[in-house]
Amino acid sequence: MKTYFYLCFVFGELIAGLYCSPLFENSTCFNNGDKEGICRRKSKCLKIHYINEYHHHNLTRCGFLGKMEVVCCPVETDIRQLPSTRKSEKACDFYAKKFPPNLGPQIWGGEDAEQGEFPYMAALGRYDVRHEEYSFDCGGVLISDSYILTAAHCQVTYGNLPIKIARLGTVDVPKTIDTVNSQFDHAVKKVFVHPKYRLANKTNDIALVQLEKPVTFGPYVQPACLYTNVLTYPQDYLVAGWGEVNRHGSRKERLQKGYVRFESLERCAENLPRDETQPPLRNTQLCAVHKKTDTCQGDSGGPLQKRFTATTDLAVIVGITSYGSPTCGSNNPTVYTSVSMYLNWIEGIVWPQDSFL
Repeated sequence: MKTYFYLCFVFGELIAGLYCSPLFENSTCFNNGDKEGICRRKSKCLKIHYINEYHHHNLTRCGFLGKMEVVCCPVETDIRQLPSTRKSEKACDFYAKKFPPNLGPQIWGGEDAEQGEFPYMAALGRYDVRHEEYSFDCGGVLISDSYILTAAHCQVTYGNLPIKIARLGTVDVPKTIDTVNSQFDHAVKKVFVHPKYRLANKTNDIALVQLEKPVTFGPYVQPACLYTNVLTYPQDYLVAGWGEVNRHGSRKERLQKGYVRFESLERCAENLPRDETQPPLRNTQLCAVHKKTDTCQGDSGGPLQKRFTATTDLAVIVGITSYGSPTCGSNNPTVYTSVSMYLNWIEGIVWPQDSFL
């Protein structure tokens, strides 16, 4: 069935309720100044994705599909007009050629991850002076030899205990340690929290952890790629983390993995616990859910990922674990920060001058 909208004109001006002609989805339309565009749902317009933080736009409205606004998306910002390769894609190609995927034995049907199965997983540790120990409460994803992608609240929530080390190259991470292990632990130089992150409304929940020294890549330490498509998302994902595994707050030292499935923001909002203080979900966020698998406390900052895509054999990070229901495993969706919405910010810090080459 075709979906169409009505655009109404009087002497070339948009006037509701007068002469109306049907506009099919993907029909040609025009914005101010006769700039050609294509009718798209607002959530699928690349222009909206880049200005969404300002909460307004000046695009002509084609109509509505249910409650979803349909806008005249400018042709010059349509996905087909974008450069075919951006810095993160170049980095992915470079890493894919240098580090072929580990095809060793993996327990896909179980919960425990195998050594080398997730060579980009990082456990982020903060130092508690009073107890004289490091605690690992968040995960992250290695995306270059010097940077780890994580959630902003992993740094802000524990303001008095900033992230000090990143543990890489092992799937076994205890909740706390007394001293660092030079084989696995890397000192943190700086944490870049997204400038528009707001703890109160949980938006722009993304951060970059810069390591003191570049890591040496090998079979158990390798970077992951970033998902760059802002218009469509995969339907099935793999998640991983060292967070809680039951309602009693227990954790396992061995990295856990599981599968979840994409859920629309509309349906996600309906299934999240009601909270009057919680702002509406934005197109900078993603949702995923599964009846038997869920991320939980301690999994924040970890990856929502797709393995072995059509463009690369490396893992592709689509989202970063942000927040979910207070009760894990309740069949309620989890909210993730959409990586593709922050590529300009990420690339400007990690690869300012294609420095991966």
